[in-house]
Amino acid sequence: MKMRVSLLCSFVIVFGIYSYNFTEAREPVCSKFAYEEQLLEKMIRTEIKVETLVNEIKKTEDKVIRTLGVIKQTVADFMDMFAEKIRGNITDEMLKRGDEMKRREESFKTLFEETRINLTGDIEAEKEKLIQLQGKLEQPPIAFYAHYVKDLVLDT
Repeated sequence: MKMRVSLLCSFVIVFGIYSYNFTEAREPVCSKFAYEEQLLEKMIRTEIKVETLVNEIKKTEDKVIRTLGVIKQTVADFMDMFAEKIRGNITDEMLKRGDEMKRREESFKTLFEETRINLTGDIEAEKEKLIQLQGKLEQPPIAFYAHYVKDLVLDT
């Protein structure tokens, strides 16, 4: 049995050595310097790409800033135009209201003058009536009125 175990162990060791050699033979062998050279090349390519991206980002940022400037100017121009239009509308409205107030004031003055003339006439008429009544009051009062009776027969 020892023999079988030792044979089996030797078989496993030999199989392990051959399989290790076969796996080693399949992979390419690179020296440490070749690996570092490849790594350095990748780093340089990455750095170039990063610089390109940074330049593109700066260009995009400049475009955005210019566009924002244009938008701000457009909004400012629109607000100025809008404010001017509102000022014009307000001025026109104020002029219309002023004309309307003048027209109403003239109408009120006319109505007031007509009312004053009517009231003055009414007061004068009432004053005349009072003067006439006063003249009647100044006459002596009559105690009774006498009438001439034609029929002198008494029916009793």
